[in-house]
Amino acid sequence: MFIKFFILLLITQSLYSEGKTDCDSGFWHLSKYNFQKAIYFFKKSCDSGYGRGCLEFAQMYDYAKGINRDTDIAYKFYKKSCRFNNASGCFHLGQFYENGIVVEKNNLIALEKYAYSCDIGNGAGCSSLGLLYRDGKGIKQNISKAKLYLDKGCSLKSGLGCIELAKLNIKTLKTEQSYINAISIYTQRCSKFYNNACLYLGDIYRQSNSIFYDYNKSKKYLTKACNFNNNEACLILKNPDFKLKKSIIPTPNSISKEQYYNLGMKYFRGENIRQNTRLSKKYFTIACYLDYITSCNMLGFIYEYDDKGIKDLNMANRYYKRACFLGDNYSCKILLSSPKAHTEDR
Repeated sequence: MFIKFFILLLITQSLYSEGKTDCDSGFWHLSKYNFQKAIYFFKKSCDSGYGRGCLEFAQMYDYAKGINRDTDIAYKFYKKSCRFNNASGCFHLGQFYENGIVVEKNNLIALEKYAYSCDIGNGAGCSSLGLLYRDGKGIKQNISKAKLYLDKGCSLKSGLGCIELAKLNIKTLKTEQSYINAISIYTQRCSKFYNNACLYLGDIYRQSNSIFYDYNKSKKYLTKACNFNNNEACLILKNPDFKLKKSIIPTPNSISKEQYYNLGMKYFRGENIRQNTRLSKKYFTIACYLDYITSCNMLGFIYEYDDKGIKDLNMANRYYKRACFLGDNYSCKILLSSPKAHTEDR
């Protein structure tokens, strides 16, 4: 019995090795645009039981690489690659079931395929599973599980997972920090492939009663998304009132000038949070124009001494003058002691 098992193991290892070699040959021919040869070697690799070979053969037909698209063949070989424990193959098989390609639409089977794909290390599978839980497709909606799987997908380098987790955190947490994290993620991911990141970024900047409101940035990222064929972004741009969306985070009227100053200091010093001079300036500016003297003084200091590319003596002069006007003797002394450094108020 042991001898038979050992012989079977040797045969399996030999076929696997042969399948990998054939798959590598397929990649080489694909890189030379020799599509027919690539198809031949991927098919041969798959016949040897190598899951990656089945996946690549399926994708030749799914994405019409040098051959007419045939989703029936693609489905058959995605299924085979999943049976050979190829995580990406299981993910693509899940997509066929979720979108009703070739087979009848079935979110429960899609969920099963995504879950297995996720279990064996495919980030896209984890992210797609998270979205099913978020939207309640084929299963009861569960935001906690949605976040869990989107986070896992993100950790496995799925851009979709990172983007959609950031969006979900904004919706559920409704905090400034969730917006800050999302802006960072969307900025990194905004591209033709992840055009939703550009859309979401433009959407944040168009919230007219938010501290993040920036008409120019909103238009920039929405235009970028539209150029990447994101129809929703194009529709928003066509609406003359696109910049008037309301924010779901607290408005300036609901926060005192002292709180804005404290937030500015928090980001300026990096207290239990990543230091962010741009955000500290935004909070100080709000507090300053609510006549909080120390904020005006801090803005003058930042513009006078900042070493991160925003040093501007004219802007420093503006805020020192405002602080002086509001009764800050220290700012008045600065203006008197440095007449040449602070000569223009624009």
